[in-house]
Amino acid sequence: MGLHLMRSLNLSWPRATRRPHALAQHLVSLVSLVDLFEKPALLLDGRGGLKAVNHHALEWLGLPNGAWQGRTLAQLQPPCPLKRGLHERCLDHFESTWYAQQTCSYEERLVLQGVEARSYVLHMYPMFRANGERDWLLLVVEDVSCVAQAQVALRVAEVAFESREGMLICDAGNRIVRVNQAFTRLTGFDASDVVGLTPAILRSGRHDANFYQSIWRALHERGFWQGEMWGRRKNGDIFPKWLSISAVKDAHGVVDSYIGAFTDLSAE
Repeated sequence: MGLHLMRSLNLSWPRATRRPHALAQHLVSLVSLVDLFEKPALLLDGRGGLKAVNHHALEWLGLPNGAWQGRTLAQLQPPCPLKRGLHERCLDHFESTWYAQQTCSYEERLVLQGVEARSYVLHMYPMFRANGERDWLLLVVEDVSCVAQAQVALRVAEVAFESREGMLICDAGNRIVRVNQAFTRLTGFDASDVVGLTPAILRSGRHDANFYQSIWRALHERGFWQGEMWGRRKNGDIFPKWLSISAVKDAHGVVDSYIGAFTDLSAE
């Protein structure tokens, strides 16, 4: 269960006044919804009073069970300085969301000295009575640090990939899936010439089968090989190059790709 619950449940008030028992049932439904979230979730009334806090939120805030009861969001002070910073952001966004009168999401990145940077998205779902008065607000905190870190790593990888070294990426079956601009400049082969083929298209013909078997043996045993070898350009020219190959493994230790990087020694 997660944020998609908001799309499948009708949390808005109808245009007619609810009866007392219906109001109670509605609150019970909202409290139950808070417990279903697999992320920190809190239910607040129109004045910021806490009505429900799930166990994920308590763990995330570092607070014991029941510590939130009878308190407002402003009175809920997490012991962790990093979380206190995010708590202050929540207070700012609380009023902004009521004013916007619609679901709002706020991304926050918090950095403290000696603490790894964390990125969060605060999802706020305001609900109003039929007369337009504030009723409930559901707050869900989503930790997107891994996503943010992956995006940074991807940008760094993109810059590194477009380096002065010729680079190619092969899948687990040793089929080329991508090359960089330096690869094209050094070999004359465009991506359209080599994608889907094996690196055998670059072979010079000056190395025997034992040479290539030693490369594969090193990749299987150590996950890495580097050395000098001869390569072939698209025009047929043979040139010396320094090649490094790394085997990339997935979370289960299975190789899913190979990355090769080379420099043209004839240009030195």
